[in-house]
Amino acid sequence: MAATYAVLMIYNFRDALHAVRDSARRVGAFGAAIKGIQESIDEFEAEFPDCKALRDNVSHFVDKVYNATKRSKNRSADEAHVHGSIIGNEYVFFHEGRRISLTMDDVAPNKLCRIKRRVYAAFPQEKMRVFPG
Repeated sequence: MAATYAVLMIYNFRDALHAVRDSARRVGAFGAAIKGIQESIDEFEAEFPDCKALRDNVSHFVDKVYNATKRSKNRSADEAHVHGSIIGNEYVFFHEGRRISLTMDDVAPNKLCRIKRRVYAAFPQEKMRVFPG
């Protein structure tokens, strides 16, 4: 359960990055931030290249397991791990014959924190206002 939650949270982080970039485009004062945000998105995609495939495997689990056509495409050569499995500290599955995994350790959260800090740094501090609350 924790592995599927982690996969979904990482995918939601990706969506949040895109939402921040798209919102910044609509605010003239943040135009200069867009480059830094896009660099953060690029870093995310480099660090988590299989994010969408991981999310799709978790979200469409039943379809991949019970649809014969998809089941035949999403397996390894030795027929193991047709759908998500936990092996040690990895969430593993096969997609179109390719092994895809997400390691469950402190490295992924640290990468996400680094990317988040980069997004915050993209915004000019003099244009930021903190609302009391």
